[in-house]
Amino acid sequence: MNAEMNNDKSNALFRALALGAVVVVGAGSLGWMFYTGRNNPSILLMTLFTGWVGSPFLALILMEVIALRRSSVRYKMMLAIAFISVIGYSGLVTPPDVKPAFIFLAVPLLSWIIMIIVVVASTISRKNKGQ
Repeated sequence: MNAEMNNDKSNALFRALALGAVVVVGAGSLGWMFYTGRNNPSILLMTLFTGWVGSPFLALILMEVIALRRSSVRYKMMLAIAFISVIGYSGLVTPPDVKPAFIFLAVPLLSWIIMIIVVVASTISRKNKGQ
């Protein structure tokens, strides 16, 4: 019983860490985007970029809100996407000739690809365990 309580506490801590990372990195990503595009006069373009850059973070939060059960795989995915976003948007691994707009298009695309792969793989795994 005591081990089960410790496991519940560590899962709650892991969940809080993952959700916190998604919220903080999501806000930071939008901040980087607004800073990078501060000289762009197009409100439409900035609105589209805001939706695109924020969409993976919003999707992760919605996944957690509507999920029927807690999943350490989902929390690991949340942390991985937060980490990839920080690396991508900070410019640590950006080649010198790449335009900033490309980064703000590519990082969310990579995030969506990772989310789709993880969700499909975990769905297939769950179905195979049920058989």
